[in-house]
Amino acid sequence: MHETHTTSTRSMRFFTLLPLLLPILFGTLLLLLLLFGILTHVLPQSPPYLTPHQEEIWLLSLKQRLPYAPLLYRVGLLHITRAPLFRATLLLTILTAWVHWTYAMYLGLWPRRGEHVPPLSPVAAESGSTWHVPRALDQFRGHVQTTLKRLGRVMAETPSPQEARFFLRRGWGGVWGSSGYFLGVILALLGIYWGLTRGWMTPPVMLTPSQPWSVGHGTDIQVTLHSVDEENRRAYIFVHRNGPGEKSRVYPLEQGKDLRVHGIHFRYVDTLIGLSLEATNQEDTPLPLQIPGGSAERQVILLFPESGREEVVLLPMHGLHIRTVGYTSLPEHGYDHPVFLIQVFRDGEEKPLYSAFVEQDTRIDVENIRLNVHRIAGIRIQAFYRPGTRWTWAGLWVLLLGSLVAVLWGPLYRLWVQVYGDERGVIIRAWGDVYNMGWHKPARRSMFEHLEKLWQRTS
Repeated sequence: MHETHTTSTRSMRFFTLLPLLLPILFGTLLLLLLLFGILTHVLPQSPPYLTPHQEEIWLLSLKQRLPYAPLLYRVGLLHITRAPLFRATLLLTILTAWVHWTYAMYLGLWPRRGEHVPPLSPVAAESGSTWHVPRALDQFRGHVQTTLKRLGRVMAETPSPQEARFFLRRGWGGVWGSSGYFLGVILALLGIYWGLTRGWMTPPVMLTPSQPWSVGHGTDIQVTLHSVDEENRRAYIFVHRNGPGEKSRVYPLEQGKDLRVHGIHFRYVDTLIGLSLEATNQEDTPLPLQIPGGSAERQVILLFPESGREEVVLLPMHGLHIRTVGYTSLPEHGYDHPVFLIQVFRDGEEKPLYSAFVEQDTRIDVENIRLNVHRIAGIRIQAFYRPGTRWTWAGLWVLLLGSLVAVLWGPLYRLWVQVYGDERGVIIRAWGDVYNMGWHKPARRSMFEHLEKLWQRTS
């Protein structure tokens, strides 16, 4: 029997402390998530598409300017959104918000009128207010009930000849405001979690005109670069989706503005300068060209992701090789626009047979070989999938709406009132707390001021 009573007492104590514990825990978790968010912008983050080998190379290069990089990586600070601690914190915040929301809804939407006034909450017990009214208790008792009914809904009343105790709740706006607030947080965080666990991102891919690229990741989408408008930083891509309901269309893709097609986002990373090379003999018979390590082709396309990038093309049947270097600009030679250095060497020799800067399409004749050079433009493109984005935006809108409702229609008040005295005068004592997003003290002070005005009107 004693053990049952102890368990019941502990349960009551837990539920009494719940209004205090939930805001503290919820606020702490939100601050922790905010800290994680700040760190993702302060510390370099490992791209999610790197292979383990690429990640090792990335970490080694980072170590040169950040000596503690390996330690930061081991504790998860260089890949925060993929770290177990961050995801556990995110899930715990969602769970805490759900419990907080459920408790707020329970307090506001399912109140039950009881026969006994409940004990003071820890927040209410911190402080109270006292008023003295110079009227007899019997005469003033009716005014008390009238005043309290104006203030809120009387949930419990314990009358006696010498005193009366009341317990009130008020603030439907606070109930719905809190509900919107917590529901918005839950939706937003669920969207973030869903996006992190189900989303994906491809590494930047270099595309040249007419070159197809299969996006992969379980999609049947193929992208081909149609053309590039370098002046306006706009590219046109041909997106084709295989399977039932096959669809194909050309879409404009602008730098700095993501394009969403079939639920997949495409990002125009940057424009690449490039060259197209073809070789023929004097009779215009095509000659094979070969990139080292590749197969022989009639046409070779070269892209230069960085200014000063060097590429080599072989003419295996003639013992020649072509050295090309692409520059986005070369002011020291008078070029403030893209230009290419093209040199033709005989294998094993250091002196070039031909060397010149090329700006436009041109034809180069070297030892009975005609080299046709065409300038082209490519792009670097990236695809990514974020399934929870709509949930996150919906949650933020619900959060904003709930906050506005809570501010405009007031929080959820809980008020304990004790009235006692005799024929010489009445003493009124009141304690209160506010269950609404943890804004206890300012709202409680406002509630007491409102209550004092009501006493002055009725006294």
